[in-house]
Amino acid sequence: MPDPIYILGHKNPDADAICSALAYEAYKHAIGETEYIAARCGNSNARIDAILEHFNVPLPRFIGDVTPRVGNIMQIGSALAQQRQHLRRGTRVDR
Repeated sequence: MPDPIYILGHKNPDADAICSALAYEAYKHAIGETEYIAARCGNSNARIDAILEHFNVPLPRFIGDVTPRVGNIMQIGSALAQQRQHLRRGTRVDR
């Protein structure tokens, strides 16, 4: 199974952030992309709890630290260009 991809709204989420993450997770699962998981990066509140209880949906898991890490954004390969070549035309990723 591939590594999970967490779907997050904004920090200190409100109901629309939580429900949007859950809806997008449901969509991704419906099209067969099951590595997507709804999550939250803040606490719930009474309104969110009431909505989720009404639809019998559990609160998404809490992810407390969403700080990017080098390993999350680092790409393998390098861009190459000739000395006098315009970068828009000359770059390619060497793999």
